[in-house]
Amino acid sequence: MSDFLGSAKVPALQALVEQLSLFVQDNWILRKIQAANTARAKYYFQGVLTPTTNTGAEAAEFVSGVLRLAPAQQQDQVFSYAYITTDNLSGFGRYMIDGTNPTPAGRGFQIIDQGAAILIAGNDNIKGFRMVAETGQTLNYSINLFQ
Repeated sequence: MSDFLGSAKVPALQALVEQLSLFVQDNWILRKIQAANTARAKYYFQGVLTPTTNTGAEAAEFVSGVLRLAPAQQQDQVFSYAYITTDNLSGFGRYMIDGTNPTPAGRGFQIIDQGAAILIAGNDNIKGFRMVAETGQTLNYSINLFQ
């Protein structure tokens, strides 16, 4: 009886080992493809934003109190992600991703004070990104653009 049970277990274990081996091999190929095609950081810039000024970020356009991502406005640039952070010394801000301008007095999605992280996916959303500091607030921000 034990030979029968033992002999039945061996092929089942061998099949399981083969399936796990195949999974690891397939997963390796998939990871290799994903790594080759993953988004790469193209631009990094940082600055300090108030309702009336923007300092430090050369790749950011600042018009009438609104910051937008200058590289994303170029027709030959296509981005997959934008990652925006503010630090723990930052106040409140606002942002929009549809191309309309947020306002310091309350129009747009709120950026919380004392540090925030925003991930924006899609080239059209990145082109439409606009950010402002709320009235009386300062945002210390960093931005990565990924292609």
